[in-house]
Amino acid sequence: MAAKRRHWKEKNGRFWARISIPEALRPYFSGKTQLTEALGGDLRVADQKHAAAVARLQAQIARAARSLPLPAPIELEPSLRALTTELQEYAVWQHYTIVLGHDEQKRASMPTPEEIEAEHERAMKRIEAGDGDPSRGPVAVFNVSTDFE
Repeated sequence: MAAKRRHWKEKNGRFWARISIPEALRPYFSGKTQLTEALGGDLRVADQKHAAAVARLQAQIARAARSLPLPAPIELEPSLRALTTELQEYAVWQHYTIVLGHDEQKRASMPTPEEIEAEHERAMKRIEAGDGDPSRGPVAVFNVSTDFE
């Protein structure tokens, strides 16, 4: 089963190219909802003429679209207040305090020097106990060092 063709109309053994007219352009085409162009009754000939007919119909719609009046330019609201030196300084200070707050949170989540030293001592004890013995393979050393890191 063949796919349905776009911009194609078939009725009573006759073929047409058809294009829907956008609603905004219908007044330019006397209220019509579509444009059609006859392609004849022979399917092979109609198929050959189809692309050119669709292009002509699309060109008609494009010409009508170009004749539409341009929309009025959108007026932007004036800014609520001018950017002064004081406002710039305030914005910089706000940003600086936020960055400092993030830094303090990050530092608070990190281990203290005492916690690092305690973990180092635990790692050394594991190595002395033989957990990190290289003769057991590289994974043993890796496990101890990863725990410390």
